[in-house]
Amino acid sequence: MAITKATITWQPNTESDLAGYHVYRSVDGGSFVRITSLLVPKGTVSFVDTLLSVGTSFSYNVTALDVAGNESVHSANVTKVIDVVPPVAPVILNVVLS
Repeated sequence: MAITKATITWQPNTESDLAGYHVYRSVDGGSFVRITSLLVPKGTVSFVDTLLSVGTSFSYNVTALDVAGNESVHSANVTKVIDVVPPVAPVILNVVLS
């Protein structure tokens, strides 16, 4: 089964003036780029990224924004690699005819 999406989740912020979140992605160790064109609304604690390429390493982090537009520092990074290496073929086959 091919992986076609990544779901990023986080713990909700508790500030009363929280407006929402932005999600950032890095591909193969490159610079982080914001991938949320719109603010992920307050009360939502996940985002689904669907632009994935096999054999690629993806890192994500999240920021929080308040109603005044102040953005937090970036969260810790989480990295995943889409595995495209198949397992080794089975060996030592045996056939018994009866």
